[in-house]
Amino acid sequence: GIGKSVALILAASVWAYPEIGSYVKTTKSTNVGYEQMAAFCGHLPLCMDELQMIQGKKEFDEIIYSLCEGVSKTRGSKTGGVQQVQRWRNAILTTGEMPITTANSKAGAVNRVIEVECQEKLFEDPRAAYQVLVENYGHAGKAFVEALSSFPDAMEVMQETQATYYDSLRGKATDKQILTASLILAADAMADLFIFEDGNSLTVDDILPYLTTQQEANTNRRAYEWMCDWIASNPSRFMSNTYGDYSGECWGEIDEKASIAYIIRNVFNRHMTDAGFNPDSFLSWASKAGKVEKQGRHLTKVKRLKGLPSPARCVCLVLMDENAESVFDDMENP
Repeated sequence: GIGKSVALILAASVWAYPEIGSYVKTTKSTNVGYEQMAAFCGHLPLCMDELQMIQGKKEFDEIIYSLCEGVSKTRGSKTGGVQQVQRWRNAILTTGEMPITTANSKAGAVNRVIEVECQEKLFEDPRAAYQVLVENYGHAGKAFVEALSSFPDAMEVMQETQATYYDSLRGKATDKQILTASLILAADAMADLFIFEDGNSLTVDDILPYLTTQQEANTNRRAYEWMCDWIASNPSRFMSNTYGDYSGECWGEIDEKASIAYIIRNVFNRHMTDAGFNPDSFLSWASKAGKVEKQGRHLTKVKRLKGLPSPARCVCLVLMDENAESVFDDMENP
């Protein structure tokens, strides 16, 4: 009810008839449909409304990777050989009532997305804005392209502007996020120069809060946070009673004095994989970050757990410091 769909229609009206079902599509589509829509748009933005219409999707990493790759899937043809590969080079704009990335999203997916959370109404009268937009469209895009075509050395100026913004953002977010942000800022600066002429273009400070930092994009750091929460939310699996009996399946043991959780390796692998993380990649990173104790060259230790008849190979995870302001404050950069 805050006008997300009307905002998407406003963005689409720059280029074409913005009615939903015409230039603006819904996300209710197959993967082949996404490819065909992106290829049809070519260099124009692909606009898709209502992300939550994708049924049965807990996460959208596959769609993000597929659309941002810029080429369709290689498929065989009925007559032999392969079908022609579709290509596109565009931005994808989506709206929805949920984030497109989750805590389990891979770093590559997080890097490819800039998410903006809308917390207040975007239009005083969305219905009136919608009526104006479906009756007046396609003018700004045409004027922008014509201005770029007639402006001497337009692409050189564009590249220099983008490079300046890139340098201003360097070190403040991941490289892919900086590249995307610098392109958005450069394009908006050119739109202000050619169309609006009001000096109200986006600044570095405007876009910086929406960019993902290296720490936020690091999948293994997020896996560490998830693992600590998982251990804290399942205390009965790590603590036996006076007689050495566990409540259900035993997952390991916690040494509260040393702040170390001993997690049986196959249990660790199973739950990390189910959560969408790579256990081997995580252990390699955690070893460099000093978050697991090792036994020689092994990233695990053999440990006799209380109440169990035989020792088990365990991951010895150093738990986070409760005094740290964030989950990453007590970590050194590996």
